[in-house]
Amino acid sequence: MPASSAWAHASMLIERFPNMSLVAFTSSRGVLGDVSAQLFEQRDQLQEGEPFFHDVNRTLTYATFCIGTGAVLDRYLYTIKFPQWFPSKDPVTGMRHNLNIAKAVLVDNFLSTPFLFFPAYYLYKDCFMGLGVTKPLTPVESLEHYRSEFFEQNIASLLFWVPANTVTFGVIPTHLRVAFVSVCTTGYLAILSVITASLDKNEGLELLQGALKNDKAPEPDKSPTDVRVQLLRRLTRKHTQERKAQ
Repeated sequence: MPASSAWAHASMLIERFPNMSLVAFTSSRGVLGDVSAQLFEQRDQLQEGEPFFHDVNRTLTYATFCIGTGAVLDRYLYTIKFPQWFPSKDPVTGMRHNLNIAKAVLVDNFLSTPFLFFPAYYLYKDCFMGLGVTKPLTPVESLEHYRSEFFEQNIASLLFWVPANTVTFGVIPTHLRVAFVSVCTTGYLAILSVITASLDKNEGLELLQGALKNDKAPEPDKSPTDVRVQLLRRLTRKHTQERKAQ
């Protein structure tokens, strides 16, 4: 089968079965993106001959989260609403509408991503998956966690998604946007996983060092991950009290 014919057939199937395509593409990008990130994070241990440790819960976090956000962002916003709000072509002349493409990129990167995607990501990751520990954070603590990492996460997002979104909203047909975004997101999720894991690790070390220096040492019968959650909760409450006092 010629490549052009195969592509046309695949495009037709995606358009004909949008829900099945959504689940297939979004779950795949979550799994592939996070497994790639875990391989990257463990590269030193792997080079030394240690076996690969796959954090299944973390991968499931990204896979299931991708299905949910894919339905809301990729399908509802990018495929349905954005073409209505920001049509990429003039309906009369058929010319490319560069201003609308720019508007769509700006709205996605400065509104929907920082105030919809990332809050949902942290709430899901911290509250439902519990950062990989047995005691999940509360919604308030989770949003405070996001606030503390707001700039690092969004700067990385802007660097990746501004050019990717320009292609998405300016070139890709609407029925193929879920598929294209999924391909892009596979790479981005690897970046997101690495950034998040690094921030969580650094935050945990800082909290633990602060507790040992200024507070009481962790109880010996509790695991380090449980101690980390306790310290994060204590820091969040302290920060909230300080803000109220101001």
